[in-house]
Amino acid sequence: MQAAIKAESSISLLASPSSIVVATDLTDIEQLLPHAIAQAMRTGAHIILVHALAIPDTVLLGGKTTLEQTHAKQRARESLDNAAHHALSQGIRCSTVLREGSALDVVLEEIESRQATRLIIGTHGHGYAGQQILGHVADALVRGANLPVFVIGPHVLTSAAHTTPRRVLHPVSLTKSYREIAGFAFQLAQTYDADLTLLHVMDSGLLRGAYVKDILAGKNRQLAELVSSQKTSSKINTVVICGDMIPEVLNLCSATETDWVLIGLEHDFPWWSMSNNAAYQVIAQAECPVMTFRPHSPAHKPFHLTQICLKPTRHISMHNPKLFHSICAKS
Repeated sequence: MQAAIKAESSISLLASPSSIVVATDLTDIEQLLPHAIAQAMRTGAHIILVHALAIPDTVLLGGKTTLEQTHAKQRARESLDNAAHHALSQGIRCSTVLREGSALDVVLEEIESRQATRLIIGTHGHGYAGQQILGHVADALVRGANLPVFVIGPHVLTSAAHTTPRRVLHPVSLTKSYREIAGFAFQLAQTYDADLTLLHVMDSGLLRGAYVKDILAGKNRQLAELVSSQKTSSKINTVVICGDMIPEVLNLCSATETDWVLIGLEHDFPWWSMSNNAAYQVIAQAECPVMTFRPHSPAHKPFHLTQICLKPTRHISMHNPKLFHSICAKS
């Protein structure tokens, strides 16, 4: 019981962060800052804007800093200070970090030293602007950071709703650590007074199975039991469909005008692992921000850089038309 209470308290702290690190290359600061400010307003968090300046090879080899490098540092300082001033003018506590070094190392070290409980990153910055993939730094942070990571993907549309969500979508695996991840989803929805949709996508191959109706009923029962186990005032929808996971997540995002998608990174479950590109593809294609959450990761667990590679409840069961016709044919 004590362990369960402690786990619930930890998840609650992650859903309502006390400190938010914003990792920026400064080309994306105008896009990231409104999200950080809105989240800080809601939770009372302190924002830390972090920018890493690459160390030129000439300096690493013992050379002197050039005038151009000095000017680049001054411009970076000015950009960070302007952003911090904007946040402070809205009553948000905000500090800045400008350091030389690897962007990945600098961000992870600041997360650890500041005991941050959320990271905000973008994929529009220098080196990967406009691409449908994550930059290597963003990719490594999503893979390795032991805290919720809020990602502004390359196709995210500018919208005030995306800064303060009204609707959150959470694809549920119903395997491994799904209860812990769903617990975070419930807490997140509660924090922002948002509606929450739990989506489970069954493999399309099940359409040819003899027990498709029984399997469908079982999945719906699992979602219903998951919802009934939570104390929340948020409106909860449950959706079970049969198809391909990535298209179904993106289609439901569009159909329900989802503001945030929450994806759990379950360590050993290949469907959701980064190496198999599920979370990666949703981030790359979604028109709304995506938050990733890794279970069994204490908020202040030290990072190991060497391990990182460069309102009433309502239940709705929606079915794929193919699945509906398949059930009717077998009845």
